[in-house]
Amino acid sequence: MIKAKKILKILKDNNISFITGVPDSVLKSFTNELSYNKFFSHLIVPNEGTAIASGIGYNLATNKIPLIYFQNSGLGNAINPLISLTNKKIYSTAFLYFIGWRGATGTKDEPQHIPNGKITKKLLNLLDIQYHEVNSDKDLKKISLAIKLVKKNIPQCILFKKDKIYGNKTMKKNSFKLSKEDVFNQIYKNCKNKTYIFCSTGFNSRSLYNYNKSNPNRKIKCFYLVGGMGHTFGVANIFASLKKNNKIICIDGDGSLLMHLGSLNLNKSIKSKLTYILLNNNCHDSVGGQNTYIKNLNLEKLSKIFGFKKYYKCSKNIHLKNNFKYIKNDTDNIFYDCLIRNETKKLPRPDEFIKIKNDFMI
Repeated sequence: MIKAKKILKILKDNNISFITGVPDSVLKSFTNELSYNKFFSHLIVPNEGTAIASGIGYNLATNKIPLIYFQNSGLGNAINPLISLTNKKIYSTAFLYFIGWRGATGTKDEPQHIPNGKITKKLLNLLDIQYHEVNSDKDLKKISLAIKLVKKNIPQCILFKKDKIYGNKTMKKNSFKLSKEDVFNQIYKNCKNKTYIFCSTGFNSRSLYNYNKSNPNRKIKCFYLVGGMGHTFGVANIFASLKKNNKIICIDGDGSLLMHLGSLNLNKSIKSKLTYILLNNNCHDSVGGQNTYIKNLNLEKLSKIFGFKKYYKCSKNIHLKNNFKYIKNDTDNIFYDCLIRNETKKLPRPDEFIKIKNDFMI
């Protein structure tokens, strides 16, 4: 086990003060500790490509090394700027990367993490990024070595497996009262005809899966996006355009919405009829509770810009119930912003993915 403060000390001693990335459960003890340390400038961004772009901007302005962090699944979002901008044959810009290695070799993990875990090192090799595993205090010297190599313009990555970093800092809870279950209750109570639900990755899918185990409903079919953060609306929107006689509900989270916000523009070009329910707790709940900063946006105006006909918002159960009286029979495309509390209880994870898909398609 590695104390998060020790990692921060190494970074500070090497004058690395700008840190940007996308929150990850493997790195949460590190990023939570980081958020309370005033020496560092910590920028949480909506996706990994933006983290690379932010690092480039910082480097161009200061000629200093940024630290960029994310989970290994985020390499998919990062590959384009890594290949077309920072590559040694383009602008030859070397950074230090911290990557949470989900599905790492020799560790027990969820099925959707295993494929990515197997190819993480291969991807880094293809990207010409040298990597080092840091699993204990004795490995910490690898971080200092990596920084020296970055200064020689050789990109470096530190791979962390889950449960290797610890700290005592936690993010503050919000003050909202509604729970995910409150929202699910209204969906299941009011959707009488055959309804299809698409639910985003993280606690949202896990919460809905847990709810379904206790409240089975044959008229409601659920598809859990256990991965592919930010792509829930893209899947639901096309599906809705082809299932015009059914009620389609897209349940998303604020972090997922922001990651690929541009996909909402499909709403104007395809003009599907669906109900988009945002479970909005202003944080990355399943990976440590870090802020998404979605509160900086006017979601009502944003929803209208992206072609939603109606916007509802609720923070209390009475408003939730009243709004669903209109939503349940409304055929317009609706944006429903539900302000919900943070929750950290243990939840089961969907499995038997082929069965889930086949049951959904019946």
